[in-house]
Amino acid sequence: MSTNQIVKPKIDVVFKKLFGDPANEHILKAFIAGMLGIDKNRITEISFDNVEMIPDFADEKFGRVDVKVTIDRKDKVNIELQAVWFRDYKDRSLFYWSKLYTYGLKKGLPYGSLSRTICINIVGFNVFKCDEYKSHFTLREVTRNEVYSDKMSIYFYELNKLPPVTEENENDPALQWLRLINAETEEDLDMLENTNIPEIKDAVNVVRFFSGDKQMQHDAFEREMAIRDHEASIAAERQHGYSEGFEDGREEEKRKYKEEKQKTILNMLADNLSDETVIRYTGITSEELAGIKAGIKR
Repeated sequence: MSTNQIVKPKIDVVFKKLFGDPANEHILKAFIAGMLGIDKNRITEISFDNVEMIPDFADEKFGRVDVKVTIDRKDKVNIELQAVWFRDYKDRSLFYWSKLYTYGLKKGLPYGSLSRTICINIVGFNVFKCDEYKSHFTLREVTRNEVYSDKMSIYFYELNKLPPVTEENENDPALQWLRLINAETEEDLDMLENTNIPEIKDAVNVVRFFSGDKQMQHDAFEREMAIRDHEASIAAERQHGYSEGFEDGREEEKRKYKEEKQKTILNMLADNLSDETVIRYTGITSEELAGIKAGIKR
């Protein structure tokens, strides 16, 4: 590994080791608090889902890490890091939100007892056609903008769209944590040295330690190569689908053109235009025209 390179925190094996180690619980709590904009003491429960280190490609959890969080012993939060493109990801996030929202509602309890549920998606690919890295969705009436319920919030953070550091955003906790997760070089880590969040400094030191650990280097490299192979496979499938669709489209256009040309020729013949005129304006050969006229006679 080059002295400038680091193991990337957005690679799931590194993310889990960084935030999932009990010795780094203070880092995990500060990260969650920073993403939610709350006091870390309000976090009353944390659990990791998808704890296996190298899931199978066939498994939808490939490249994904889930962190379940409880705030004030009631509000439920799911933070998901998804490094690899996933088909219908927006629908999947909505599905996960609905499952988390209804989970735990026991028979006989009123619907009003359902807790506020928040899903935070940190993704390594573009989801929306916009320049903003952050998208926040709630339930509102479309014309009055009236809130239907405050129990639903879905956030998306697109790592590919993180803005450069400015005086206005350099102290934004969520953005600082996202820059840590998106870091790929020593220079990226250096830029976080002046942070006002001590846990980020601790996280930077952990990432640097990992980057010097041979086993972690090997695991991160193998995982990143597997992810790249997976993405290349997806890209090839997309290109194949595009090519097939393009050829199908071309054949359809050819068929439509042929039908229109045939209709034009028949109309010209019905108007008793000469063979010479029909040939001149349609480009048809005399043999083809003879065949069409023979078909009409039959």
